[in-house]
Amino acid sequence: REMGNEKWEKSRINPRFFKSLKIQNFLFRISSCNGRLGKWHTCCLQSSTFLWGYRLNGKLPLSKRGFLRSNRSTPAEVKGAGRFLQRPQFKFMANKKYIFVVGGVMSGVGKGIAAASIAKILQARGFEVTAIKIDPYVNIDAGTMNPTEHGETFVLDDGMECDQDMGNYERFLDKNLSSVNYMTTGSVYLSLINKERGLEFGGKCVEVVPHVPLEVIYRINKAAEKEKAEIIVIEIGGTVGEYQNILFLEAVRMLKIKNHNDVVLALVSYLPLQGSDTELKTKPTQYAVRTLNSAGLQPDIIIARAAAPLDKKRKEKISFSCSVEEEAVISAPDVYSIYEVPVN
Repeated sequence: REMGNEKWEKSRINPRFFKSLKIQNFLFRISSCNGRLGKWHTCCLQSSTFLWGYRLNGKLPLSKRGFLRSNRSTPAEVKGAGRFLQRPQFKFMANKKYIFVVGGVMSGVGKGIAAASIAKILQARGFEVTAIKIDPYVNIDAGTMNPTEHGETFVLDDGMECDQDMGNYERFLDKNLSSVNYMTTGSVYLSLINKERGLEFGGKCVEVVPHVPLEVIYRINKAAEKEKAEIIVIEIGGTVGEYQNILFLEAVRMLKIKNHNDVVLALVSYLPLQGSDTELKTKPTQYAVRTLNSAGLQPDIIIARAAAPLDKKRKEKISFSCSVEEEAVISAPDVYSIYEVPVN
């Protein structure tokens, strides 16, 4: 590419053009069409790095079919080489705490306010906190969504059009957030596909699992690094049991396996009242927890949303049926203002 198309057309693929390298498992594209640039072949070598087609000094042996062979010689400096790309790795950031907020029973029960309130309480305790919203939509952002169905769009300082929960995060935390704090299913897949097209997976078969959850974890860590946060509060949109957010729950499961003590999962679940009955029903929450269990997850905290405060009997029942400590069952009744939630 640096030489220009004309020089490339005149040049021939010759072993002398390639420097001797210690190579293990990587892709290289060369021409085997009469020595001229024409039909390209993908060649597997042994390395985790990609080297794009640049003409180099030195040599690297070719097989009879024109495929590069592995070379065990001493690594040498590659002059004129292009960018080197590394395969994405699972990364768990040390000394970081992750709090995931998911919803049960039905949507619109206040996951965003719960996440913003948790973040505010921790911030008031002196921690550096940031908040992330995950929307399980194929849309790249919220700018193309019908506001009558999804709600009003909130625009961040860098122009990102996102869910209005991001506005709650900014108001509660009194700080401006950026596009790294917001992701959708569409943006995650787009990023993953672009990386695959850029040959960043070392010739591997890119699969939904584990690569999509790993991309989610990578983006969460990227936001934490930018905000210099000690604690990251992540709201996963939708409701437990929906197919569209199962990959995000898989990311939570992977993080919990990596370091159980640094990951907390909070379930915001709704307790309905039936007619004139004053007894809050816990059965839908029990089913929500069972559904979460089927994804390999167990909630650490249950935030019980209801029209009225949760009594002790209901707390005991949820604690016993859902395998959480009674102190971890938090009553979250309706309030006049959302700003009362952190002190409720």
